[in-house]
This record gives sequence, C-alpha cells and structure tokens, in this order.
Amino acid sequence: MRAGPFRGGGPVRHAVRVSDADPDTVVDAPPSTTVRVVEQMLDLPWPEGDEELAWELSGLEGETTWLFHALPLAHRAGKAATALARRLRPLLDERWGPRLQFHVDRPAGGRENDRHRTVARLLRSIDTTTADWWRHDGDAVLLLDSTASAPHDDRLLVLVLPAR
Repeated sequence: MRAGPFRGGGPVRHAVRVSDADPDTVVDAPPSTTVRVVEQMLDLPWPEGDEELAWELSGLEGETTWLFHALPLAHRAGKAATALARRLRPLLDERWGPRLQFHVDRPAGGRENDRHRTVARLLRSIDTTTADWWRHDGDAVLLLDSTASAPHDDRLLVLVLPAR
C-alpha cells in the first residue's frame, strides 16, 4: 500500500468529478457512500501489536493501526476538499447525532492520555488543532480537516478510534 497520510505520503488515489480538483487528490465517492464506508469501518478488525492493515471498502482505501482506522479523503484538493467536508458534516450529524469538538489543548474529561496525545499529534501534523467528532457505542468517529488552516497542504480524513 502507498504511504499513508501521516507519514508524508502521497495523494489519495481516487478522484471525484469536481472541476477544480486534481484527479489524484479526492476520493471517488459521493458523501453518502463515504458515510457508509465509515459505518463499515466501525466493524473492521484491529491488528495485533504494531501491525498495520490495509483495506478497501466500496472502492475506498484505508489503513488500520493499533489506535485507529484511517480513511484519507483528500490531500491538496483545495475547494474540492472544502466542499466535500461541508457536504459530509451534515450526513455524519444525521447518522451519529450532533458533532462534538476535539481540541488538542482540551482533553475529554480533563485528563490527557495516550489516545488524546496521539490524536493531538496527528492534528498538529496536518496544521490544525481541532476536529469534529461523533460518538458511536463508545467508539469515536473523527473528521480531521485542515482545509481552512493549511490551504496549500490541506488534508481531509476520517479516523475511527475504538472504545477500548
């Protein structure tokens, strides 16, 4: 599998038909399909130890580490990434209820832990400090979006963190 979005990897392989997007920078799926893939991500297996698992669901590629399932949606896609994020948020709200805000400087419950530090590092690595997130049976679905904070190197991806 190609290098992932957190290791300085290249652009996402799939593309949407958006006139201002490079064909290699945005997922090739409507937002409703992306939400269905996120639903399926909740049931993916978790690897043993430091193993990474590559997977494909409905034509969208992602990877799983010990901490999260990751679905890259856009990289350096400009207005196309912003538009995709804007269309995804209401669908995610509809599916999992009102979104919450993750902030790198405000751990949930006031306690910082390894999960919070790791997500905070991921957010900082894409030049942003907040993420929208939704609860699902103890799991967390996060939408990491740096389209406003890093417009020349924007990234959009979904993470699923387990309840464990």
